[in-house]
Amino acid sequence: MPEDLAAAAREFTGRAWAIERIDRWLGHREGSSFLLVGGPGTGKSTLAARLVQISAGGPTAEDHPRLGADVLTYAHFCRALDPAALDPVRFVELLASSLADRLQAYAVALTKVGEQKIKISVRQEVQSAESGAQITAVRIDSLRVGELSAELAFERLVRRPLVMLADEGVEVAVVVLVDGVDEALTLRGTESLVTLLGGILSGRLPPGVRFILTSRRDPRTLELLGPATLDIEKDAPPDVDDVREYAQRRLCELPDPSRASAAEQIAVAAKGNFLYARYVVDEFLAERGLAQRALALPEGLDGHYRAFLRRELSRKGESWRDRYRPVLGALAVARAEGLSSAQLAGITSLKPSETDDALSDCAQYLSGPSITGGYRIYHESFRQFLLRETTYQVYPHEANLAVAEYFIDAYGEAWLDSDDDYALAFTVTHLLDAIRGIDKVSARAPRSQLMRLLADLRFVEAKTRRLGIDEVLADLRAGHEAIPEDQGIREMFSVLDLQAHDLRSWTPEPFPQLFAQQVLDRASVVEATGPLTAARARLEQLHRPYLEARWRTAEESVCLLRTIRHGGGWVLGCGGVGSAAVVATGSPGGTVQVWEVESGLLRQSFAGDGPAITSLAVTPDGGSVLAGCADGTLLAWDVVSGLGRRFAQRPSSQVVSLCLFSDGSRALSASADGTLGLWDVETRTLRRTLMGSGGVVNGVAVTSDGRRAVSISADRTVRVWDVDNGAEQAVMHAHQDLMLSVCVLPGDRHAVSGSWDGQMRCWELHADGTVTAAAEMVAKLDTSGGPVWGLVPTSATTVLAARDDGMVEHWDLANGRRLGLLSGHRSAARAVTMSADGRRAVSVAEDQTLKVWDLTVPAEPGVLRGHGIEVTSTAVSSDGSLALSNSRVYGRVKAWDVREGQQIWEHSRDTEYERVAIMEPGSRALLCAKGPHSSAFVLETHSIAARNEPNQIVLSLGSVLWSSGNWVLAAGKEYEESEPAGTAKVEMDVFMGFGAVGMQRERLVYRVLDASSAEVAHMLSVDQVSGWPSAAAITPDCRRVVAISSPTRDSTGTVLSWDTSTGEVRTTAGPESGHVFGMAVTADGSYAAAGLSDGSIDVWGLDDGSRRSVAPDVGQIMGLAPLDGWKIVSVSSEGVLIVWDMSVPRQLARTFVGHSLSSVAATRDGSTIFVGDNWGNVHAYSLRTPHSPEVS
Repeated sequence: MPEDLAAAAREFTGRAWAIERIDRWLGHREGSSFLLVGGPGTGKSTLAARLVQISAGGPTAEDHPRLGADVLTYAHFCRALDPAALDPVRFVELLASSLADRLQAYAVALTKVGEQKIKISVRQEVQSAESGAQITAVRIDSLRVGELSAELAFERLVRRPLVMLADEGVEVAVVVLVDGVDEALTLRGTESLVTLLGGILSGRLPPGVRFILTSRRDPRTLELLGPATLDIEKDAPPDVDDVREYAQRRLCELPDPSRASAAEQIAVAAKGNFLYARYVVDEFLAERGLAQRALALPEGLDGHYRAFLRRELSRKGESWRDRYRPVLGALAVARAEGLSSAQLAGITSLKPSETDDALSDCAQYLSGPSITGGYRIYHESFRQFLLRETTYQVYPHEANLAVAEYFIDAYGEAWLDSDDDYALAFTVTHLLDAIRGIDKVSARAPRSQLMRLLADLRFVEAKTRRLGIDEVLADLRAGHEAIPEDQGIREMFSVLDLQAHDLRSWTPEPFPQLFAQQVLDRASVVEATGPLTAARARLEQLHRPYLEARWRTAEESVCLLRTIRHGGGWVLGCGGVGSAAVVATGSPGGTVQVWEVESGLLRQSFAGDGPAITSLAVTPDGGSVLAGCADGTLLAWDVVSGLGRRFAQRPSSQVVSLCLFSDGSRALSASADGTLGLWDVETRTLRRTLMGSGGVVNGVAVTSDGRRAVSISADRTVRVWDVDNGAEQAVMHAHQDLMLSVCVLPGDRHAVSGSWDGQMRCWELHADGTVTAAAEMVAKLDTSGGPVWGLVPTSATTVLAARDDGMVEHWDLANGRRLGLLSGHRSAARAVTMSADGRRAVSVAEDQTLKVWDLTVPAEPGVLRGHGIEVTSTAVSSDGSLALSNSRVYGRVKAWDVREGQQIWEHSRDTEYERVAIMEPGSRALLCAKGPHSSAFVLETHSIAARNEPNQIVLSLGSVLWSSGNWVLAAGKEYEESEPAGTAKVEMDVFMGFGAVGMQRERLVYRVLDASSAEVAHMLSVDQVSGWPSAAAITPDCRRVVAISSPTRDSTGTVLSWDTSTGEVRTTAGPESGHVFGMAVTADGSYAAAGLSDGSIDVWGLDDGSRRSVAPDVGQIMGLAPLDGWKIVSVSSEGVLIVWDMSVPRQLARTFVGHSLSSVAATRDGSTIFVGDNWGNVHAYSLRTPHSPEVS
């Protein structure tokens, strides 16, 4: 409770009749809310503060038995222009925390909330019960809901746990007090505390949950919250005068009849307004001479404020404009806890003493100083008076501009050093308020300052660090709406909006450069020159190493609007138009999430404990979601209310596909048993079953007129159905491979199907019900991107296709031409859908991300330059000019001009290559084939003839473990076997199991081959090896070979270090668990590092035998490569590229590449770091190292 209200409550008088009404309402248990209304200053907030006092164990009355200690579970006080008090999401967090503190059963239920975006810090305490037994209590230390909407946060954190308790028979009594809900209307945004409370009260509240609300008589509030339960002025008993009683008590030191007379005059003038009475009594008591003459009382609060200022100015002999207008003007526009005396002095250019004098003179109309030192206007009525008064008027435009300019002057060059949360939080708000409502000429200065501020990366980073990226995005969004033509704001908003899903988890330590690194990466992708230049300058200023993207084979499409991380699964549905457009995702855990397409916010979430969601559909208006489940259940939810209903009947087996008719009144389900079900959405009943014989129905689509349906079946057929009578009209054997997706094009003349082998086929739907290959369209298209998981039409001749390589292609079926490529997913795109107005497409991928695409922006035709499948190895020449990449499955090797970012040549043959290397001086490529009987091939890097007829080198028996430059390291096992005729030596395929019967001895042989001479340079035979080497590496001078074996069920792994110059071999204990995915040795041979399947990196000191482990929490480490000195670069399955100093070990630089990475190679100086990913793309980065003593 605010301190000023606590002080007012201590002087509480009257309103006993109102308290009695609240007590009676609590006893009747009828109605979930009690709404108390009244005009400004009528004591609503003081009454609310009194209820808090009573609940805290303060004064009670015997005739109010239900109002006692702990009657309130939570009390919330709204204050105008204070975002912290008005934020609906913060309200839910505080309410849930209060409930957890008060109700142990609720705290336990809260810990069971299955929502990834909700972060709950739980602590368990062992306590002693009265019986002497020990019990464990759950304590919620902190709670944050992340990106959830307030409505969904309330559903997850409050309603659902309380419903769980009710279902378990636990009775709870929850009374929530919210004072001044109308003040929430002053906070801009689509979702306010008023709309949240309106939604809560209109829905179904758990038993025992009730709200006491206070508000002014604002029609907007009453429309959302319903009619008032009690009007504190109009419903007052005629024989009760609370204001007179208040005045008499305050004037108790005056003798009668003066006291009674003064109280009567004050009460008459106040007309039931306590605030008016308070101000008059304060002045009366301050100047006792008033008691000797008749009171000259002003008319209403405005009259009182006017009289005060007139009197104060006359007494001080000062001009209104010199001191009071500047100070009160700044306070009239101040936000949150207000402005400190020092800030006010700076804003007004007054001396500190003059500022303090003005604050002292107006003290009775102000609150403060707060804990932060801030002053603010005590009551909203005084602020409104100052804004509309003509004689004593403040000018909000000037005041807002003065506040903003003060902070910009104070921190313009030092935002990153600022700890002034008010300046960071509200400088943009003050500039925006200065712009609104004034002419263009007057707005020039604040517009210019706003454009510079929002394009200033120092301000953006400082605010992100202290207040979070979403606060920055709110500033940028508002700035873009105010000045849509400004390129600087538009570029910064685009970069941060696209990168927000990663920046939400950013903390300055231990990587202060990571924010600018992320901005640099994203700005380079979208070619935002302003943020790119600013990010590079910031990184140079930090004097820390950073990674700069040079080029990549799969750029993100210009159509990408935003990325949304969802709760899992890849079932998708979309509906609605414009700002009402929503997209729904379904998960194997039974959860359905509904997202706003335009904002990316989570709108609603359903279930979470039922069968897996296998299909989804959203009504055209975006108001309802239908879901098909693995157990055959059909469910429907209302997006607004969150109410869910189960269909009366269920299909006989798993629902594989679900589609809605164009008017949303009917739905068609496809099941695993080969049947289709026609459903009435409103009644949730089955109208008809359509029987087929083609096995599992993998997909279904319906024509726009609702007369025919097209399905695809496991027997690779397309079937056409008459919906009205359920008859199967036609069957066409369509594809040679499994069919995955189908859609009907607008106009109902054509259907398109997609299959596992990457083909799309177009079919003509004839009026007589038959189906044939399309004559007016290209009947067969090969996307070459793997399985076509999803199709959605964009016109009568065009479709979007979601592919297995993560791409979404836009095809013109009339001429077989690809119109555009929507690239950005880093894993298989499993479905694609489109908003009802055709402006937005949404695709979902296996990496649990949604991509929202702007279809009003022409997509690039796109040239697929990658491999189309996992890049298994990469190599870079020593000068960084040439790079190789290899995809093992297709035996495809590509050579790249690193400086230009262009492919030079491609080599393909049936051989599966395990490793690639570039032989010095960079004129030849070394390709090492897979298998125990390995071969290597040498290609001239710039000679086509040499690539067609490569020079083959037959390696000694063994599997290639490593290759770089001219060196190839291979290993194989040798066995000695006892036989009757003697002992024979046998060399076996290393992939043929774990041994053979009768074997007496096993040896592991390492061979280092000089590819330039095709001879073995070094060989080592090792006895009693504990495990086959999973990874190995050689130092650049070939003096040290290191091999690491993964642990087995019976033994731990080993690390073998071989000095080829002396023949010395050392072995130390290796990994204790997990599998080794890759390793590297530092260039100086001091350290070896191995990436393990558990996501950690083990580091061994090769000279001293030390061992350390680090866990960067970036998924599995898939590859490592040495740089100079002690540095090594790693790549991970979660797409993170990290540069390490292995002598510590510590991270020097890191960036999020955005794909699941599979391999890495680098030049020693880090000028070229060449990375491959699981989807066939390659990425070129450079390590930049600004000069500084630390880096040196």
